[in-house]
Amino acid sequence: MAPGTFAVDPEPAGAPWVESPDEDGGRVLLPGGPRNSIVLSPADVRGLRPIHGKGRRNGCCGPDGHDGPNLACADCGAEIATESGDCWTFQQVVLVPTAVEPTGAQPARSLGRRLG
Repeated sequence: MAPGTFAVDPEPAGAPWVESPDEDGGRVLLPGGPRNSIVLSPADVRGLRPIHGKGRRNGCCGPDGHDGPNLACADCGAEIATESGDCWTFQQVVLVPTAVEPTGAQPARSLGRRLG
């Protein structure tokens, strides 16, 4: 996500991962997490701290975001977001919809809308 933009992802996002058949008869893992997650640029996130528990920040160049929430509220410690930013993933922060409450302007339902 570009700084100053956000989106609402209508598709399932993140963990838990669900096994599904692929076109070649094999199996793939697809996101099975919540729908309607708010997606932000990492540059726009404030007041969060990394969660460093087992597997939470896997990746080679940055967190890959495939192991569930890896960011917590710096004040209360609630797990509220998953950051990805590895060399093979999108650079984004996905808020857990059940852990946050929007205030002020409602997010747009399309990608790339500018904040403010």
